[in-house]
Amino acid sequence: MVARCVGCEFTSNNYFTIASGDKPMQASACEAACLADDTCGGVLVGKDSPTKNRTGHCYGYRLWAQSTAEVEDSSAYDAWTKVCGTPGVARQVALNGNVLSVDGQAYTLAGPGSMWADTPAVTNITGDLDLAGATVESINEFLLLLESVTGEVQVTAVSGSGGAITAPKLVSIGGGLEIHNNTHLETFSAPKLASSADLDVHNNANLISLSLPLLATVGSDLNVYENNMLPALGLPELASVVGYYYVYDNVLLASVSSPKLTTAAGFYLGKHERLRAERSLACLCGVV
Repeated sequence: MVARCVGCEFTSNNYFTIASGDKPMQASACEAACLADDTCGGVLVGKDSPTKNRTGHCYGYRLWAQSTAEVEDSSAYDAWTKVCGTPGVARQVALNGNVLSVDGQAYTLAGPGSMWADTPAVTNITGDLDLAGATVESINEFLLLLESVTGEVQVTAVSGSGGAITAPKLVSIGGGLEIHNNTHLETFSAPKLASSADLDVHNNANLISLSLPLLATVGSDLNVYENNMLPALGLPELASVVGYYYVYDNVLLASVSSPKLTTAAGFYLGKHERLRAERSLACLCGVV
């Protein structure tokens, strides 16, 4: 179910009562009842309001009628719509703390190992993936099955112990990978990632390893900067950066290697005392 609107109701009259005041129902149970009914296309979930109290009320709207129904203001209800999508495919996913949101539906995660028992298994995302403020443990649990994201992937302000994030099956990111402003993140690995619209890795205070061994194409800019503990950047299969290749202000960086790179709009490799002193910059073949 996805949220249609807050403080509103459908204008269609093709509804049926799932629960009323004499047999009140919680919002989660109201939505579950609609999901279990193939003829139900959405629900109105009642709540308390300044004009009337509809807490515990639940009304279902028929699938054929709800699909064309308009909505109007009503402070006593929230409207939810059923989404009949492809299993494993989601439009928008966000993971913040211990709350996972999949297409507007929130799931509270119990703990490592058991947290995903009642949550959908998402393999492909047709929008964005926001991993802001989530724990390393919960991120790793979620990424186990993920194969593609057509939008952006944001990894920022992660918490928890261990510091290692792995996306073992992720192959493509259509909107770019951004890993930034993390103090707990120590390693990031996507062993099958072959393409990303852009790559932006910055201000990760304790990042010591960025492993993208199959990354071949970056559709825009590549930016790696202000990762003060990162000793090396190796992208062995990278052949094309459509935009600019920027690597700078990484205090401990001593090695940069992209031996298969043949295309980039330009380069900036600056402010690396160790890199200059050790002369360890690998050949950026065909470009430099």
